[in-house]
Amino acid sequence: MLSNPKGIYGVHSVVFYDRKTGLPITCARIVKDFNMEFKGEIEDLMGGSNLYAWDGEIKSLSSDVSFTAAEYSPAIMQQLLGGELTSYSIESSGAITTLTNVSGTSIGSSLSISVTSGKSSDLKTGKYVIKATASNKVRVYALLDADFSQGENGTFLDDSLAITEELTITSSTATEIDDYGITLTGATTVNMTVGDTAEFYVRKVNAGGFELLFGQGNFSEFGLIACSPRMADGTITYIELYKCKGAGMPISFKEKGWSEFSCTLKAYFDSEKNAVGRFRRIYG
Repeated sequence: MLSNPKGIYGVHSVVFYDRKTGLPITCARIVKDFNMEFKGEIEDLMGGSNLYAWDGEIKSLSSDVSFTAAEYSPAIMQQLLGGELTSYSIESSGAITTLTNVSGTSIGSSLSISVTSGKSSDLKTGKYVIKATASNKVRVYALLDADFSQGENGTFLDDSLAITEELTITSSTATEIDDYGITLTGATTVNMTVGDTAEFYVRKVNAGGFELLFGQGNFSEFGLIACSPRMADGTITYIELYKCKGAGMPISFKEKGWSEFSCTLKAYFDSEKNAVGRFRRIYG
């Protein structure tokens, strides 16, 4: 009697691991598709008047792996975008980054920024720009309003995306930006050049987060394991690829839709394992 045939149904997860240590890098669970195209290319022996090949030899096997998922975890993004990852733990009082001059240098030397005492709940995540409108006056702009409902409601004053009228900066004196939890404090000497700008970023009171600085090309090899779901009879099927490279991760912001990405990985021959990978099936 023939045994019952077994197929591969669905995808459960894809795990990336460090080839040097064997430790997991990350586990992708919202996986849409994982395909390994191990296609062979045969070099035919042709000649004479024969319409068909006389013989053929296997020339190569492709090892392209296509991967589609809808999960943007920090480690996956770092691996595929080759970036530098910074993770944040809980920030119970929020955070404001260091003020950085953009155009000119007078603002950074004339004032500092901080979280307003007792009003951290009003901090609104986003990027902010300060512009000098006089030697002792500034206007503040926000480049993101998605979090304006945090704490006291924020609002743009006009189409310039300003959130304040002109604010007077006085030596060694604090000036609060109402409803935003931000305080500007004048330096001992306040002397700004009209038109100079400086920027800073705000993180509201939060449960943690991360930032990925990408574009430096910090890519590394990795191994991976792709697994199908446990079948009704308990059978588990998975494949391990020992040496892979991959880069690229499309990111999209859709109207009322989830972003997903597709990328092409490449599996290579691992000389230490003397193989590209191993397919495993354990019957239930």
